[in-house]
Amino acid sequence: DEMIRMRIPLAQADLGKIAERVSASIGCSASSLRLRYKDVEGDWIRLDTPNDFDELVAATREAMGPTMTGPLSIKLQVVQ
Repeated sequence: DEMIRMRIPLAQADLGKIAERVSASIGCSASSLRLRYKDVEGDWIRLDTPNDFDELVAATREAMGPTMTGPLSIKLQVVQ
């Protein structure tokens, strides 16, 4: 397993931009890339649409609580 780290301002982040950056980092086409994340229940959730990404951001903010400070950190898994 490889880990990559990237910083994208949340106001500029969307699923397409993240897929492009990840695909460039690992050397594959963005169209063949499938991303997913583990939710708070431990289920793997696919990121297929912009709405899926918005839900991920909202759920991550909710899980961090009202005292959240600093950048939002999201871990994704790549499935090829």
